[in-house]
Amino acid sequence: QVAAFASTRQGRAAIGAGLAVPADQAESETLQQETAEAHFIEQQLNRPIELRGFGDIAPLVSLAGKGGVLTGSELSTVCESLATAATLIRSFRDIQAEETQDTQRLQLLPALFDGIPEQAELRRAIKDAVDESGSVRDTAAASLGELRFAIRELSAATKRELTALMQRKGDALASRTITRRDSRFVIQVPAKQRHLVPGVVRDVSSTG
Repeated sequence: QVAAFASTRQGRAAIGAGLAVPADQAESETLQQETAEAHFIEQQLNRPIELRGFGDIAPLVSLAGKGGVLTGSELSTVCESLATAATLIRSFRDIQAEETQDTQRLQLLPALFDGIPEQAELRRAIKDAVDESGSVRDTAAASLGELRFAIRELSAATKRELTALMQRKGDALASRTITRRDSRFVIQVPAKQRHLVPGVVRDVSSTG
């Protein structure tokens, strides 16, 4: 039941696997103090500690560190995790900067983020390359944007030509719907009518 309150999948997995008992009293007291500070920040200072944006990026970072290539979706997960971390870092730094009697009670949690960079440049680079769904943006590279524009224009022109052909040869078609076969636009023509419609046969159905 405790796992249901965890904000991240990693947290739920760790709780589900069974949390390890600290090796000594000092470690237990440190964990208890961190928990107390987190509760104080959220309940007394009214500063939510948002962790839901964190993904399991450890294996992704390890793969990239070995020269591996991450997918767009994986890069998006890294970017979202970095954005969540940056928000958390700024929140704790703001609390430290206040220097009130309440914030002076916080000794452990803010210190965990000392010296950690917000990785703004990396987040910006990823955002420029992929969107939130992990799809590569047209702006990822100048040549990519130009190529995709040319493909869209060619696709639109092909559809216009096929639509005009269907209007001229409608009686010879099995359907007035444009479909795709092997990344090509095609129309359905009965075998006995194919001599009436110009073009290349891309596929033949068992029913003709």
